[in-house]
Amino acid sequence: MRRLGFFLCVWLLGALPLAANPVAEAEAASRALQSAAIQLSEARDAEDRVIALTQTVRAYETALAALRSGLRQATIRERSIEARLKADERQTGA
Repeated sequence: MRRLGFFLCVWLLGALPLAANPVAEAEAASRALQSAAIQLSEARDAEDRVIALTQTVRAYETALAALRSGLRQATIRERSIEARLKADERQTGA
C-alpha cells in the first residue's frame, strides 16, 4: 500500500507542470530531493532501493530543469537590460 501511495505521488508530480517561476521550481526540486533522501534512508530491500533511487534521479532532473529555467530567464532579462541601455546611450549620444 505504501508503494502504491509513493507511485501515485510520483505520477501526480510528473503530471503537474512546473511553474514559470524559477523560485517555485527550485523549491519543488528541493522538496523532491528531500523526499528522495528520506525514501533512500527508509529503503529496506532491493525493490525499495530501486524505487528510491528512481525518485532521486527524477528529483535531480527536476533540479536541473529549474536551474536551466532560471538561467534562461536571467539571460532574457540581461538581454532586455542591455537593449534598453544601448537605446538610452543612443538617445543621449554617449
